[in-house]
Amino acid sequence: MIYSIYDRNTNADNKLDSNDLQTLYLIKIDGYRFTKIPPELHELIDWKIIKFQNQLYYRTLEDIDKNGTFDKKDKVHYFFIDFDQDELKPEAYNLLG
Repeated sequence: MIYSIYDRNTNADNKLDSNDLQTLYLIKIDGYRFTKIPPELHELIDWKIIKFQNQLYYRTLEDIDKNGTFDKKDKVHYFFIDFDQDELKPEAYNLLG
């Protein structure tokens, strides 16, 4: 199962809501191994499962300049997880090769 959630108060307003960073978690159907997959302080942009490849693809945005806001100086990261592997480990990839 895949969960897209807000798991911590990243904007320091003492509220956990949609103004905080959204992240992605995986959990086995039996409830085992609830695991956060993007790196800390990366905003989840989107995700998609490609069924014929049995893979999950997702993008995150990293606050490179650590100013607390996302702007053109920040960096987009691309990851995938191959569900055919024993260990469900995120792998970074580069769209340009």
